[in-house]
Amino acid sequence: MTATAAPSVTMKFRQPVRMRDGGDLLHDLYLPEGEQPLPMLWMRTPYPSTTPIFVQLARHLASGGFAVMVQNVRGRAGSSGQLDFEAEGQDACDTLLWVREQPWFNGDVGLFGSSYQTYLAYTAISQPLPAGVRVKAMVAMAGLFDPREIARGGVIPLHWALPWALMLRQSTSSSDRRRSAADWLKVLEHLPLETAVVGDDFSGVFWRHIRQPECFGEMPWSELAVVPTLHITGWFDFLLDSQIDKYLFMRDTVQRRGLTERHRLIIGPWDHQSLWHPFQRRLVAWTPPEDNEFGAGTDYDLLAELGRWFDHYMKGAEMSVESGTTYFAMRENRWHGASAWPPPGGRPHSLYLAPRQLLPEPPAPGASESYEYDPHNPPPTLGGCIWPWTNEMQPGPTDQSPLHNRTDLLVYASAPLTADLDVAGQVTVECEVATTGPDTDFTAKLLELTPEGKALYVHDGICRLSAHPEFGQVLPDVPMQIRIDAGHTAYRFRKGHRIGLEISSSSFPKWDRNRNALAGAPGDAVAQAHQTVFYGASRLCLTVVDV
Repeated sequence: MTATAAPSVTMKFRQPVRMRDGGDLLHDLYLPEGEQPLPMLWMRTPYPSTTPIFVQLARHLASGGFAVMVQNVRGRAGSSGQLDFEAEGQDACDTLLWVREQPWFNGDVGLFGSSYQTYLAYTAISQPLPAGVRVKAMVAMAGLFDPREIARGGVIPLHWALPWALMLRQSTSSSDRRRSAADWLKVLEHLPLETAVVGDDFSGVFWRHIRQPECFGEMPWSELAVVPTLHITGWFDFLLDSQIDKYLFMRDTVQRRGLTERHRLIIGPWDHQSLWHPFQRRLVAWTPPEDNEFGAGTDYDLLAELGRWFDHYMKGAEMSVESGTTYFAMRENRWHGASAWPPPGGRPHSLYLAPRQLLPEPPAPGASESYEYDPHNPPPTLGGCIWPWTNEMQPGPTDQSPLHNRTDLLVYASAPLTADLDVAGQVTVECEVATTGPDTDFTAKLLELTPEGKALYVHDGICRLSAHPEFGQVLPDVPMQIRIDAGHTAYRFRKGHRIGLEISSSSFPKWDRNRNALAGAPGDAVAQAHQTVFYGASRLCLTVVDV
C-alpha cells in the first residue's frame, strides 16, 4: 500500500444481499473514510466471514483505499439456503448487480481468496458481467481450485476430499472435527468409495462429482487468463502442482495472444495452512512456531505483495515486478527471482534405476525387481505434500526412513554427492513396469538421503495406469513404459548426501487406494498385485540450475 497515513475503516457486519430466489447472502463490508466511489476487493467464502484473519486482512486492504466485501456463500454463516455448486454463478451475478448500485463503488472489482475461495472467485467472473462492472485483478492463494482437476490422473486426494466433504455438511461438521485420528482412518478406509458420503446435499454432490470430475461445470480458463493474477502457493500444499499447472496454462495463453504478461507466481516453504503465517505475523503480531527445517529466511511479506498487485492493476500505481516467479529454494534456504517457471537455463539431469541404485549412466538391460502390493495394507503417508487435518497428518519434509523396512516398496540411492546439486522445475520418472492386475498404481517419491540415515521427503507423484491410455493396454505381466509426474520442486541436495527415489504403489490416505480392479468391478473388490520394475531405460529426470 502507499506509505501515507492509513485512513480509519468503517466495518459493517452481516449485511444482506437479496438473491433472485428471495434468499439473502450475508457479507461484511469494510469502507475507508475519504473520497468515494472506490474499487472493491471481494472474497467469497464457505468459512465464516468473521474468521479473525479474514477480518484483519480485509481491514488492512480497506485502509489502502479499497472497499472490501467478504461474503458468505449459500448455507454458510447465516446465509440462506444450502451450499450449491450450481447456484454460485447466479449468486455472484446478483451480488454484483447490487454492488453496482452502491454509491461507494466505482465499477472496478478485484478478487482474492485461497483454496476453494479461488473457485468461487473464478465462478463469479466466468459468465457475462453486469454492465459497468470490470474485473481488474485477482490474487489466488493456496491452490487455484479447479474441481475438474482435483483428482489428477484419476486419483483422488482422499486425505483431503473425504474429510472436507464431511466437514462442510453442517449437521456433522463439529462432530467431524472432533474425530480422533483412529476414527478418521476408519472413515478413510471405507469401501466402496461410492458410499463413503451419500445424500443430495452439497457434500453428497461434491463426493459424487469428485469421482466423476466431468460432472463439474468447465471453467473458460482461456478467457479467464486475461485477468491479471498473482498466484501464491507452497512446496507442501497438496494443491501445489494443480496451481503451477494452471499458472503455466494462463501465462502461455496470454503469450499466445500477444498480450502483456500479467501473471506472477510465488512459491514458498509453506503448506495449505502455513501459507497464512506471513499474514498473521504482520496483521496480528503473531509469532508462528519456529521453522527448524529451513531457517529464519522462510518469511516473506505476502501482505505487501497483495497491496502492490491491487494498487498496480486497480489504481495504476508503479510496480517493480509485474510477472515472472519468486521461489524459495529448500535446503539452500534462499529466495530467488526468475523470469519464468521453471527458471530459464536449467539442464536435464538423469539418474538411471538399477537394483537399489541411481546411476549416471544406463545399466545393462535385463535386470528387474518386484514387490507385492496389497490394497488392504498400503504404504502409509508420512508428511509430505498433504492437507493438515489431524496431528498425524502434518505436511512437511518428513523422514521417510521408517517406511523402508517394508517389502512393498523399492528404494534407490545415488552415490554421495561431491558438491551441492541445485534442482528446480518438474520431477518425472520414466519407468518400465509390469503388473498382474488389470489396473494398478505406481508412485514415485523423491528423497534426500542424509549421512545420518534419514530419508527426507522432497516431492512425490502417482500414476494410475487406467487413466493413461497413451501407455497402452494393461496386460498381466506384460512390460509397459509409463511416466510418473512427481510434481515441481526447488531443492538443494547437499554435498555428502545422496539423491533417493522410492517406488511403490500407494501412499495412503494421501491418495485413494487402487484396488487392482477395473472400473465396473464391485466397489469392495480388492486383489493383491505383483509389481515389477525393469532396469535399463528406467530413469529419474531432474532439472539442474546454477544459483
